[in-house]
Amino acid sequence: LPYTIGVLRETLRLEPPGSSVPRYGNEDFALGGYRIPAKMAVQLDPRYGNNDPDLFVEPTKFEPLRWVKEKEVKDASASKCPFTGTATKLGKGAWFPASYGAHQCPGLALAELTSAMFIAKMAERFEWKFSGSGLKKDGKSIDYVTLPIRMPPDDFGLKFKVIPRQE
Repeated sequence: LPYTIGVLRETLRLEPPGSSVPRYGNEDFALGGYRIPAKMAVQLDPRYGNNDPDLFVEPTKFEPLRWVKEKEVKDASASKCPFTGTATKLGKGAWFPASYGAHQCPGLALAELTSAMFIAKMAERFEWKFSGSGLKKDGKSIDYVTLPIRMPPDDFGLKFKVIPRQE
């Protein structure tokens, strides 16, 4: 399950479902040497930190092991992955998939656990086939429908086949 959680977190890091989270100050304040007037929105956008090479080694690379602690890797001595556990050493607030601070989603831990269990069970019990029909013409990027959040259209070209249980 640690690797599955790594896949989930890495997906959210590379493709956050939402963008900026506005925060407002009741009084004027300074941030990074800039004066911010009262009631002025300051945006917390996860995409900037998620792509910062000072926080994430090779930030454009999909690497779920960056979220798995070395002691959770089955054969840590055999793993030569330079990413292993790097994201687990980040400071609080370096990654915020469900906002941050007093207004952070209180259901994040439950959502992460249920999503990881869902992915693990789907991977275990279904055969997955991807036709690529949900991709743009370049064959690499996803053809999203933009609503309040980005969503792949229709079936995204992903088909499932039930795998019979082996009793």
